[in-house]
Amino acid sequence: MSAPEPAVRFAARAILIDDQDRVLLFRARVPGPAERFIWITPGGGIERGEDEATCVRREVFEETGRREIALGPCVWRRDHTFRWGDGTLRQVEAYYLVRTSAFEIDVHNMEEPEQAFLSSHRWFSLAELAEQRETLVPGDFAELLVPLLRGEIPAEPIIVGI
Repeated sequence: MSAPEPAVRFAARAILIDDQDRVLLFRARVPGPAERFIWITPGGGIERGEDEATCVRREVFEETGRREIALGPCVWRRDHTFRWGDGTLRQVEAYYLVRTSAFEIDVHNMEEPEQAFLSSHRWFSLAELAEQRETLVPGDFAELLVPLLRGEIPAEPIIVGI
């Protein structure tokens, strides 16, 4: 008997970089028997009738309280299949660059499942990302961020790994 096909979820995310070249990440609890955490960019599933840009704007507002953002280009794409709780999920993601001034995060607009899933947030410098012991998503996040911090924006989104 073969394993069932994983559920597919399309998502859009924001790489929020402030004027101090820090990036905003959220600490997320991975469902499952072992307590494990990952650090992810703001974002989430694309809802019916949304395009990627609309999803990014909605998710940034829900997760940070920032309504007006200068949405930049899609710079990364990621297609990743992984265990999620008792099942398997295939998530197809688009990552959009957002440059912003530093601001205080307001999580009061998060939906209840997000509040349970996202335990904390912080702005990371590149040096702090390199020292982070918990998993960054994508795994080579710090290395991928370097060209963006230098202003090197790919002409087409690059495919990033796990």
